[in-house]
Amino acid sequence: MSQPQALLGFVTLNPTYIFAVLSRSAKPNNSRFRNRLPKAF
Repeated sequence: MSQPQALLGFVTLNPTYIFAVLSRSAKPNNSRFRNRLPKAF
């Protein structure tokens, strides 16, 4: 399996996890935004 296909499958299986990681990596200093997210993250 190539890298793009593996990444696509991972995103499909874990959309909420990917969203949390991307939101954190995109803005390291976004404590206000993270406080608005559900505690599930």
